[in-house]
Amino acid sequence: LEATAESLWERLYALRWPAFYDCLRHHGAKDWRRLYRETLQGQVEVTLEVFVREKKRDFAMSAMPARVVFHAKHNLYIARYLSASKVLPEGIPVKEEQRLRFCPASACGRLLPSGVLEGSASLDKGRAELGRETPPEERQEYPYRVLDHEGELVVGE
Repeated sequence: LEATAESLWERLYALRWPAFYDCLRHHGAKDWRRLYRETLQGQVEVTLEVFVREKKRDFAMSAMPARVVFHAKHNLYIARYLSASKVLPEGIPVKEEQRLRFCPASACGRLLPSGVLEGSASLDKGRAELGRETPPEERQEYPYRVLDHEGELVVGE
């Protein structure tokens, strides 16, 4: 019965906040009832891509990364853009939530698990348990990497 209740909470969450759901599911979330309550309280913050930042023409074809929370009182999302320059937060009404996405489906399978960076102790430990070591050229703490055509890249060039 408890598993059925949890699957109902998961479904309710997915229907109410689809982009949040995609992100949290990717990171292994399990307690959907708690997450539902915390999201309503504005306590859940996720990194999402936001299309058409601030609804400006300059950003019409772009997706910008932002830390996003849900604000129940005003029924909108608050996006704090990740930017080198200071950018004011943007309120995104729920009726425009199609502007939010976790990441392209084609890239999801290639993301590292939450909190794991190439060359980090947790990744090294996991590889050691599988009998593999992290090659020296992969030992780094920089979390961003190119996802397309990476087979054409040569380390050091």
